[in-house]
Amino acid sequence: VYYLAKEARKHRVIVLQVGEGADELFCGYPIYKYEVRLHARLSLARLLPAGIRKITISLLSTLTGKELSVVKEIMLSSNLRGVPRRNVIGFGEHEKRGYLSKEICGLGFDTNKLLLEWSEKVEKKNKNLNFKDMMLQKIRTIEFKNRLPELLLMRVDKFTMAAPIEARVPFLDHELVEYAMQIP
Repeated sequence: VYYLAKEARKHRVIVLQVGEGADELFCGYPIYKYEVRLHARLSLARLLPAGIRKITISLLSTLTGKELSVVKEIMLSSNLRGVPRRNVIGFGEHEKRGYLSKEICGLGFDTNKLLLEWSEKVEKKNKNLNFKDMMLQKIRTIEFKNRLPELLLMRVDKFTMAAPIEARVPFLDHELVEYAMQIP
């Protein structure tokens, strides 16, 4: 982004239009499809008692990497109602307790609780959606509340300002966002 903005500035361009928000708005990332399938498969875990879920996780302990931590986070969660966690949680609550001080952990911030609140708001607003569309709506909402402002937009803003050039995000026009969020 920085080098593109710098090159454009050499040619006296002072404003660029960038595509940030388009993938989030129109579900363009392949990971969205994966997240929906993952939650569909794990939805059976809702029927299992907590003890059986823990045994299942211990049987999966031979797996390594991000996949296991995502499955573990979903299965250990007391709420398995399809709360997307990809691109949001770098560390699960159990991992945070291992890395952060007791003082920081004692502040009471719980990522799962925040995601659950956002998820419940989407459910209340979109009661008639099927499972797939509900999951996609939750993913989009979380992306708009978390990943876009905290990572993508901040990155574009800093890199283009360093060029110096100004960036516009036409896919995040409020009327377009409101319209697109109504499309199943």
